[in-house]
Amino acid sequence: YLPPSSTPRTPDDLQQHNCLWITSLPALRRWPFDTDEGIRVVHVGGNVVANTAETVLQLAVAGVGITRLTDIIVGDAIARGELVPILTDWHHAEPVPLYATYPSGRHLAPKVKAMVDFLAEEFGPAPWRRPARKPRTG
Repeated sequence: YLPPSSTPRTPDDLQQHNCLWITSLPALRRWPFDTDEGIRVVHVGGNVVANTAETVLQLAVAGVGITRLTDIIVGDAIARGELVPILTDWHHAEPVPLYATYPSGRHLAPKVKAMVDFLAEEFGPAPWRRPARKPRTG
């Protein structure tokens, strides 16, 4: 979908692109980003919407447009080179949290600790989000 010359460089550039979102979640048309001045919300538009995240992912892989899905959903497509992360210098203001609930105490069972460590590694920041971010303006 994106020729190199038209890759969005700022969140505002998204308004010039076909963006994909899930119809059951109209709030996903508002993409929030952290800026030096606070949260900046970009209202995106597009000519195709879908009912599920999987369908939106398939549309993005097919080159229909740009989407904003969780790293868990797009990770394999990025690893295969089917999708390319954009706006990586901009932090999304609304990360999706994942929690592991377990009993507190000094003597955590080794199996529980192993599971929590696995979840932290497996569902922690995606590789393309781990490098230090460059400072940005506006």
